Amino acid sequence: MNHSRNFEVGMQIVYRIFTIFGLNIFDPTYKVTWRTLCCIGLALFGNLNVFYTLFSHRNNFMMTLRCLCAAPEAFQGVVKLFTIMKHGKMMASTIDFVRSVYRKNEQGGSGRLKVLEDCSAKLAYGVKIVIIIFILILTLVAVYPVYSILVLGKRELFFEILIVGYPVKNLADYIFYLIVQMLETIFAFTGNNTCDLVLCILIIHISLLVGIFKEALNETKKLIGSESHVIRRSLRNCILMHQDLINYISAVNGIYSTTFFYQTATASLSLALNCFCIVKTDWLGAYGFAVFSLMKIFTFCILGTFVEIMVSSNKTISFAVQ
Repeated sequence: MNHSRNFEVGMQIVYRIFTIFGLNIFDPTYKVTWRTLCCIGLALFGNLNVFYTLFSHRNNFMMTLRCLCAAPEAFQGVVKLFTIMKHGKMMASTIDFVRSVYRKNEQGGSGRLKVLEDCSAKLAYGVKIVIIIFILILTLVAVYPVYSILVLGKRELFFEILIVGYPVKNLADYIFYLIVQMLETIFAFTGNNTCDLVLCILIIHISLLVGIFKEALNETKKLIGSESHVIRRSLRNCILMHQDLINYISAVNGIYSTTFFYQTATASLSLALNCFCIVKTDWLGAYGFAVFSLMKIFTFCILGTFVEIMVSSNKTISFAVQ
């Protein structure tokens, strides 16, 4: 069985999306193109709109608050774009390393194959969760304005952010904003979720490396009584696997440490602001942002805890070898 199939399927999604945005850093021939410049320009333009909105509503506390509730999403896009541009080569080499681990161990014993199978199942589950979250967000952004007009009888935007030089004056402007925000959501959340998907793929495969390391130690134990050079070679392979695991975790930390910090910090701030809006206003968008922020905090805390558990498990396995 080809246990790397789910890994390749997940990476193909990433490759195609990154190519659309001109950010396919996994391609050895990658270079900055007009798509890359457009992606950077749109990200910066989104942040410019945030500051423009804050300035336009500087005398309206509640509108400023609504803008601040949505602002972290724009800022997160810039941080993740910076992460990809700065650590692209390291990210690509880390993915290549994971691919090589699959290739080396697909012809291994039943224990290693079971580890590959478990990791492949986790990966498929993670990819499905990311896709479901993306669909839910798109549905929420699309349905909210319709609900606001038909049920509440008022024109409200899910993102209370103005476009520089184009205020909302009439119904035509409102419809234009809805179209722009829908397109913005599709592109922005696609980029954000894809960057998060790469993070999930990398973190899930920590369990793969820990599992393979454990199986290698078990195989070495079974060699007790064999010739000394056979045992030494097996132990040397175990030590190299342990070094690869430590280097892999360090690489993931180096790539995503800034994203982890900024994502949890901005999501926490956004959650606090949206909870205030829920209590003090009738803006329904606050409920959507609050749930979304809570989901991000919960997800990143789970990922951090998962890494900690894997590292602790690796130490336990290492110390248990007598």
